[in-house]
Amino acid sequence: MYMAPYDVRDRRFDTKGELKNRGFDLDAAVASGQEVTMSLAYEFSFGGKLEKVVALEYAWDNTQWSIK
Repeated sequence: MYMAPYDVRDRRFDTKGELKNRGFDLDAAVASGQEVTMSLAYEFSFGGKLEKVVALEYAWDNTQWSIK
């Protein structure tokens, strides 16, 4: 059996805004020479078992996220 997820909700994520709300200034970190990496992961349960999926890592280059 194969199940493909589909979510019709629009979930735009404003990276700079979300991080700034949590006390992290993305532009200031990059300007000071720090490497900024974002790692994504998610969890779901199926049949009573919790599964964790570690997705890709991204690096910030002043204008966009690029797959690392």
